[in-house]
Amino acid sequence: MRKALDPTAQRDLFGAGATPPDPEPSRGAPPATSSFSGSTIDPTLDEVRLSEQLGAVVAIMRDGEWRTLAELAELVSAPEASVSARLRDLRKPRFGAWTVERRRVPEGNGLHQYRAVKPTT
Repeated sequence: MRKALDPTAQRDLFGAGATPPDPEPSRGAPPATSSFSGSTIDPTLDEVRLSEQLGAVVAIMRDGEWRTLAELAELVSAPEASVSARLRDLRKPRFGAWTVERRRVPEGNGLHQYRAVKPTT
């Protein structure tokens, strides 16, 4: 089980004013609401997993390096679709309003790389 980030570390990762997900919600009671949205999200089943994925994506991507979804998925130990969704989450104000840049890999046959840039405010 991953250790929860202290509030200062959360602000450093997600930015001031953002409300990062609780990576360790109480296991005794399901979360009343989810930090994540979508018609298929069940906070009881998904909140911890998605929060851990998001924390791992942030920890890796905050270095500003370009990565493909396959590279990021391997580092996070999650499917490519999941890390792609977490990159989309980073763009949302409640997760810090990061800029997620995308560029095509030359000679990559449609392959793209992504880089997350933390807001400066």
